[in-house]
Order: sequence, then C-alpha cells, then structure tokens
Amino acid sequence: MSAYAWKVIWSRKFFLYCMNKLSLDIIRTGVLIGAVSDVQGGKAMAVSKEEGRTGVNAASHPPVQTDEELELVKRYELLGIVMRILDHDIRVIGTASIKLPRLYESMLRGVQDRVLLDLSAIRRQFREIGIKVYEEKQEADGLSAQYMCRGYHHRFFMLWGFVKAESERVLKQYLSR
Repeated sequence: MSAYAWKVIWSRKFFLYCMNKLSLDIIRTGVLIGAVSDVQGGKAMAVSKEEGRTGVNAASHPPVQTDEELELVKRYELLGIVMRILDHDIRVIGTASIKLPRLYESMLRGVQDRVLLDLSAIRRQFREIGIKVYEEKQEADGLSAQYMCRGYHHRFFMLWGFVKAESERVLKQYLSR
C-alpha cells in the first residue's frame, strides 16, 4: 500500500473520530460545543465559540429551563386571561344600569393599563431571555401553551380551576395597589 493510501485512510479515521467525539459532546451537553469545519493533513480546525442552535452563548445560558422562566410564562398566560376578564367586565358595566358606570369603568381601565404595562415588560424579558410563545389553546379541561425557550420546546398547562383562582389573586393584587 502506498504512503498516499495510508494518509487517506488515516485522515478518514481521524475525521470519523472527530465527528464521533463531536456528536457525543452534543448528546451529553445538549449544545454544539465545537464543530469540525475542515480536515486537511490530519489537522482538524474547530469552532472556538460555544454556541447552541439559537446563537446564544452556551456558557452564560444553561440549556435547562429555570423556575424563573417558567414563572414568567405562567404570569404571561395569567395576565392574558386577566385582560380578557377586564375587557368583558368593562363591556358589561357599559351596558348595565348602575348609578356610577363611568367611575367603575375608569377604575377597570386603570387596572387594564397596569396589566398591559406588565405584559409589555414580560414580552421584553421574553426577547432578552429567548422565549417565544407560539401556541395558546383553550381546551375543555384547561389552558395550554406551547413555547420555545432558547431553542427547546416546552408545554405549559393549567386547569381551569387553577386559572380562575390565580386570576382572582392577580386581580386582587392589582386592585389593592
């Protein structure tokens, strides 16, 4: 066998070794740690920056979803329900025969403004963290949301009884301010 044939065989083995090591790193950590970009003469050149699929630096953001991020998605979903409740109540007060409808409507609109401000702050945090809610469904037994957090898909579900209790708690917080 010629020297050229040995070099080709060795460089193929080295390439397969590098690809195997790379795939094990991806499986173990869940992020792309380094990718072989060129194999020439038995030397592999690797990407020096640790990046996942989202382009976010993997060293500063672990691939696992944190409790704060889950609470942020929960709060976002609850505030959406609270907005629907406030819209309904404002419409009902506008058509009801009560003595001070403008006072009650203005109070509810003030609460609605504060909820909208909080929703916009949560959306800003979503952009900074890398969260995107892409599907919300109202099912027979509860409210579900599917979202992506730094490239990983998650599903969030709340029973209607829990949604009702939590939305009442959130409304009480806004009314007590």
